[in-house]
Amino acid sequence: MIEMAVTRKTWKDPDFVLAPQERISVESAIRALTIEAAWQLNSEHEVGSLETGKLADFVILNKDPRKVDPDTIKDIRVLETWMNGKQRYSA
Repeated sequence: MIEMAVTRKTWKDPDFVLAPQERISVESAIRALTIEAAWQLNSEHEVGSLETGKLADFVILNKDPRKVDPDTIKDIRVLETWMNGKQRYSA
C-alpha cells in the first residue's frame, strides 16, 4: 500500500501511473496507514503510534522504506511483528 501511494503505479499494469499528481511521500504514506488510520477508527488513544499507554503494535523491517527506491518498497522484508508488546513473528 505504501509503494502504491508513493509511486501511483498499479499492480495490474506497472507501467501505468494513476493520477501522478496524487503521489505522496513515503512519510505521508506511513502516517496514512498508522496514526491517521487510527484516528479514522476513533482509536488513536490505543493505536497508531508508539506511545506510553498504547498497544505496542509494530514491525521491524530489513530496510528503511524512506531510504530505498520507491519501486522497491514492496521488496522490503518483515523481520519481526509485534502485537500488544509481544513478538508474534520472527523471520
